[in-house]
Parts: sequence; structure tokens; C-alpha cells
Amino acid sequence: MTTDDTVFLAPILRGGRFDGHTVPVEVLADLAAYKDLVIEVARSLYLAKHPDRKRVPKGFEDSFRLTLKQIDRGSAIPVLVIERDPTGDLELEGVSEGSCQIYFDARDIIAECVQSVGDGHMPPERFPPGLLTSFNRFGRNLLADESIELAPNKQTQGVLYNPTVRRKLVLLQSKNYEKPLTLVGNVTKVDTDNATLILRTSNGTITASYPILMEGVIIEALKNHANDVRLSGMGLYDRNERLLRVTDINHVVQLDDAVSDTSADILARLGAMGDLRPGWLDGEGVGPDQATMNIASQILPDLIDREGLPAPAVFPTKDGSIQAEWQGMPWSIEVRFLPGGLRVTAVADNLVEGRDELISIEVSGQLTSELAAWLRPHLVASRRHL
Repeated sequence: MTTDDTVFLAPILRGGRFDGHTVPVEVLADLAAYKDLVIEVARSLYLAKHPDRKRVPKGFEDSFRLTLKQIDRGSAIPVLVIERDPTGDLELEGVSEGSCQIYFDARDIIAECVQSVGDGHMPPERFPPGLLTSFNRFGRNLLADESIELAPNKQTQGVLYNPTVRRKLVLLQSKNYEKPLTLVGNVTKVDTDNATLILRTSNGTITASYPILMEGVIIEALKNHANDVRLSGMGLYDRNERLLRVTDINHVVQLDDAVSDTSADILARLGAMGDLRPGWLDGEGVGPDQATMNIASQILPDLIDREGLPAPAVFPTKDGSIQAEWQGMPWSIEVRFLPGGLRVTAVADNLVEGRDELISIEVSGQLTSELAAWLRPHLVASRRHL
């Protein structure tokens, strides 16, 4: 059977991670959760229209085939299409109104509910009241400054869905909700039988379960417990924003693992920075935006592979910059890729003479050569082998 693709939703993703017209893979899970929410609402609508039935017809859920067709420009716009039989709606026993139309109705009711609660009102009466907690899965990977505009197509303005609206929706029905978290602390104990760890942070100790595939890095973190680790995942919070427990761990990085030897090491280190959540540094700090990540990922490997400079240590900073450091004598050098990816600053501190030199360079096609020309004499003077 051939199919026509009908646009079902063209959500506009806004925020630093989407500025490059790309979608992080974890956010794709939110689109899958949206599909599940549509199915749940559609099921409820169907049963309300057919009070003589106790369940939906066989094949009801499978009839809703939602596909990511493309990602358009404009922040990032993943175009979701619904596959339809060109001869008409898919026919299911007992679905006289057409199997596809009820999903479009569910889409519109979800948008109406998001709009109402976002404006400070109660959900509309036609939204199934028992499904508010289903918003917990949809949007759980969005960062604090990110949002989804639920636009039915690229020509129509949609409603705004962000972590604040999501929290309101879930807490209308539940006492708790999930959101991304980043914790920094020391792994002080590991229970391999139960796959749990104890992390000591500045706010106390936290017990969390870890995926068995992460056991190696967890054990290594325990061996080096004097050094901090950064743990990223999901946390369950109450309405007062108190962390109740860690529900999922998806990344663990030892923070002393910043020194790199090759461009591949640099790229791996930068990739880990992409997992930073707001508040990653003792409750403060933001992660680098996508534009900053892109520039650093291009320039730093070029400095090593094309210009022949030694590899620096690379760190995230609290303000969302990426900092590269070369420590030597007499020069201690710091290069900072500023948020937004439009400018790079550098400072060389002469530890012997007590003076420093600074430059600020706009990002352009000549950035690598300009930066290398400034760095090289300082590194040579520091008796670094080039």
C-alpha cells in the first residue's frame, strides 16, 4: 500500500542546543513521548464517544504512524508526518469517524491544554483529567532555557511548551515531577550487587541506582574518590524543588580528566561538555551553547593537527564559555571561547615578569591562523616542544 505524508506537527525547538538546526538525540525521546501522549488522548476520546465499548478496536494504536521526515531551519523544526492511506482514512472496526481524524483532534486538545495551563488557567474540560501526569515524559529532556512551540504546520503559530509549563501540568495531578539534573561530588561507596552508588555533594549524600553498563566508570570514580565527578541524568523533585531521588543516570565524567593529548581527546572532552545541565557547578553555571561548542570543536583540533601546537587542557566555565589552558614557564595561557560562538579571548600571564598580554578576536575564517600566530611565540618561550 502506498502512502501520502500529511504534516501532523512542525514543532519549533528553541534554545542554544538547537541554534545549529540540529536536534540532540535525547530530545528525540521527547518526540516519541509526544506520540504516546497523542495516542493516550485519542484512546480516551474514542471511549468517550463510544460508551458502549470497554476498549479501543484492535489495531487502533498501530494506525497512528508518526515519522520524523526532516529537520527544517528556524532554530530546529523537526517535521512530523502521519502516514495515511491515499484512498481515505484507515478503516478500523468501530471507528466510524476515521482513525486519523481522532489523532488530529487529540493533537489540538493537547495544544489547548498546554495553552490554558501556560496562561495560568485550569485544563480545558475536554482534556482527559487522568492524563496530566503523562506530560512528565514529554519534554523531560528540555533544559531550563529551551522550549517547544507546538505548531501544527510551518505556516501556523503554535503554543509554547517549556519546562515551566510542563511542571505546572504534571503537578496539577501529581505531587512530584522529573527534570534533568547534574550533580558534582565524590563517589564514596558502590554496591555492585544492587547497582547503587553513594555520591557526596556539597548539599549532602545521595544514593542512586546506575545502569550496569556504567559499572566500570563508577568503580573507577570510587578508586579516585578524592576527585570530583559530574553525574548527569534525571531527578524526581517535589513541588518545592526538593530532590527526592535520582531516577536515571546517563553520564558520569571524572572532572580531573581534562588534560588531552590529541585532537580526538579534545573532541571527546568537548562532547562530554554537551551533557552539562544548568546548575552543574554546585548549583550554579550553565553549559556551553551549541554555537560555542561548534567553534571550539573546529578550532582546537585545527590548532593541534594543522598548526602543530601542543594540546591544551580544556574546561567548561560557569558562564557557559569553553576554556583551553597551556601551563608552562614563563607563560601561562588561557584561551576562552565565549557564549554565542562569536568571539574568542586569550590571555598570556608571564609568571616570571609579572605581566600579561591579552587579545580578543572575532570568529571568522582566519581565526585558527590568527590564534596560532599569537600562541606560538608564547608556547615556544615556555620551552614547549612544537
